[in-house]
Amino acid sequence: MRETIFIFGVNHRETPVAVRERLAYADSDIVAALARLKQAAPAINEVALISTCNRVEIMGVTEASDRAHTQATAFLADDRSVDTTAFAASLYRHEARAAVRHLFRVGASLDSMVVGEPQILGQLKNAYAQAAEAGTAGLVLHRVFHKAFSVAKRVRKATLIGHGSVSVSSAAVGLAGKIFDTLADKTVMLIGAGQMAELTARNLKRLGIQSLLITSRTFDNAVALARKLDGTAVPFDGFQPYLKLADIVIGSISAARPVIGPDEFEGVIRERRYRPVLLIDLGVPRNFDAQLKAMENVYLYDIDDLGAVVQESIGDREREAEKAESIVSLEVESFLK
Repeated sequence: MRETIFIFGVNHRETPVAVRERLAYADSDIVAALARLKQAAPAINEVALISTCNRVEIMGVTEASDRAHTQATAFLADDRSVDTTAFAASLYRHEARAAVRHLFRVGASLDSMVVGEPQILGQLKNAYAQAAEAGTAGLVLHRVFHKAFSVAKRVRKATLIGHGSVSVSSAAVGLAGKIFDTLADKTVMLIGAGQMAELTARNLKRLGIQSLLITSRTFDNAVALARKLDGTAVPFDGFQPYLKLADIVIGSISAARPVIGPDEFEGVIRERRYRPVLLIDLGVPRNFDAQLKAMENVYLYDIDDLGAVVQESIGDREREAEKAESIVSLEVESFLK
């Protein structure tokens, strides 16, 4: 039988963050997960696992696509301890030409929550490196991933799809400007030292934020980012007392469950005398319990909320996306030949 490429998974278009976070993998867990997946799904010859805040996808090569899909779906449910009924309805599946096209579109940021955002290409390169490290990427995946990278590069050069500042981080900054009359006297706390949190903090500083607190599980990372942004590093095991000082809290840490819930935050709100606080949750799984939205003067926005804000602001990128789609179509045909 002939080998074929397949992709299946969930993404931000079809599946809410409440489901995506249950299927998501921490970056440090993926190599080990690929080894388990390869053992649990013998119908799959090669495999990679893509897990970001917007998507969880399994991409593989098989000679028996139906069997591979069944085995990999069962693995995902078992490995994440999630009943298949929770995500089966929103699970999409692409094979052969459609799978190649999907990967190229993802790499070119045409399938992103924010069309044209640059982070996804780095995330794809990381997923490929992890599959190579796990020994689950073979000749076909090596070729298709490298082609996806070159397609993304061509799209960036030939279009203005990444032009402008429309992004999740800019949406977060826009919300801060709506909630607070001025940002000059406000304090921001970063929980996690990831790239998106850093971008958000940089944008806030451009608008006048002076006081910045940074905490991370790895204290050295917090210290390094604090030096870059002229902030103050706070130990992760003792960041809670500092929450009362923060007017804006940005969560971007990898955590299996929320790091802030309503019970402990009630005391924080009281100590703040119920002054408004903006919680920007960039984590998947989410960093902040959804129940915090019900608290007085607490404004909580998760990654899906920010995506909805971004969609209202997208203009010229959509026209550039049409050019990018044409490039992708041509590159798919070139690759398949």
